[in-house]
Amino acid sequence: MRHLPILLTVVPLTGAFLVPVLGRRPDRAYRLALLSVLLVLACAAGLLAMTGSGQTLQYYVGDWPPPWGIEVRVDALGAMLATFFAFVYLMVVLYAGSSVRAELGPAAQFWYWSLLLLLLAGINGVLTARDLFNLFVFTEIASLSACAIISVRDRLDSMEAALKYLILSAVAGGCILLGVALLYMVTGQLHLDHLGAALPAAAGSYPRVLLAALALLVSGFALKSALFPLHVWLPDAHSSAPSPSSAILSGLVVKLGIVALVRLFFVVFDWRRLVTLPLPTMVMAMGALGIVLGALFAMGQRDLKRMLAYSTVVQVGYIYFGLALLDEIALTGALMHVVNHALLKSMLFLCVGLIISRTGERSTAAMAGLARSMPLTVASFTVGAAAMVGIPLTNGFVSKWYMVLGTLNSGRPAMVAVILVSSLLSALYYFPLVVSAYFGRPASPQAEGPEGPPAMVWPVVGLAAVCLVLGIWPELPLRLLGGVARVMLGL
Repeated sequence: MRHLPILLTVVPLTGAFLVPVLGRRPDRAYRLALLSVLLVLACAAGLLAMTGSGQTLQYYVGDWPPPWGIEVRVDALGAMLATFFAFVYLMVVLYAGSSVRAELGPAAQFWYWSLLLLLLAGINGVLTARDLFNLFVFTEIASLSACAIISVRDRLDSMEAALKYLILSAVAGGCILLGVALLYMVTGQLHLDHLGAALPAAAGSYPRVLLAALALLVSGFALKSALFPLHVWLPDAHSSAPSPSSAILSGLVVKLGIVALVRLFFVVFDWRRLVTLPLPTMVMAMGALGIVLGALFAMGQRDLKRMLAYSTVVQVGYIYFGLALLDEIALTGALMHVVNHALLKSMLFLCVGLIISRTGERSTAAMAGLARSMPLTVASFTVGAAAMVGIPLTNGFVSKWYMVLGTLNSGRPAMVAVILVSSLLSALYYFPLVVSAYFGRPASPQAEGPEGPPAMVWPVVGLAAVCLVLGIWPELPLRLLGGVARVMLGL
């Protein structure tokens, strides 16, 4: 059992290697990928059961303790995110088993499964890394894999979007690496705990170096997580990728920069020192702008996938807004929104993928009258739309409600208007699609038959069901994340 923390990364990394070696046929490659994801989910669930009581699990690679060796650490936050992310990954892989046959050729299918597993290894590496350099390394593994699963579809728009993402990701990676180098230069430490302990002494001698390092790290990770206005790569990348890739990119990959910054803010730099700087105010302002302007951009889209991509900018803004408040309730809501958005946005992109596979259209007009021929898909899309707006009994309402309470608790009642206005704007571009799907008249006769392969439909329904369950019974994740927030704030 003590090896479970490292297995979160080793299992998908091994699977990514074995797919090219053993899975010479697409169906065999798919089964290897599915088995790897199932093993990761089992490991993550076991870790969540062990860390749910507040226990933290440590693993020293090669039995070398820090600061000389590499430590892998899983706390309640890492275990919860790893479990929900693995569940989303499982649903996406089940869906992609049928989807990629239509979107990709046999050769591309073969490499696609290997890239997905490599990306999962990068995601879990970020969740469990306890030193700054490995945090950077796994972020880059995830970013390069994400570029690859965009460009795997041999189309000009996909290649262009992947190139734009690659260039900006390289800029972000350079900022992060330079920030890591500056911190190591003045402290001689990379392990997060040791680095945090050495910073107060270094701050007296090198205050401007530390400010430069903080600025570089925040800029790099904010760019990777598409915090407004550093989101320019996201709409093209997420809308041009195959639908399973879009689900993973929007639901999971953008969260990695957020997780990295959470570790930096609350472990390395200590939020009590951060409040003496303008950084929390700047992050809150950027989050608020993303919440409102991202919704305005989404309203102007006529392409379903681009609309969902801009909606991701809005939800990332919510998370950063909640983090910057530095309040226990708001922080709980922001962490809960990381989980909720992973489920919701993955499900919505998979819904759109089903719509595209059946109708051949990706415009918002394709939704008209679709509930008659695709009832389960439209019902799932409706759940996602309601949660994005923040309708009660959905998981989106829970995290938004906590952020509203946290805003009031932190003495910023005027900022509640930002959340309310954004929810109204979200309703203006989500609800017309739902109304059109149920009551609109299609422009052309719809084909008879099932709405899609069961392997594509049921993962979407499963994600929608979990979103409803977390909206009706959110007590367990809220209790765990509330404990995480209290520990992070030192309460």
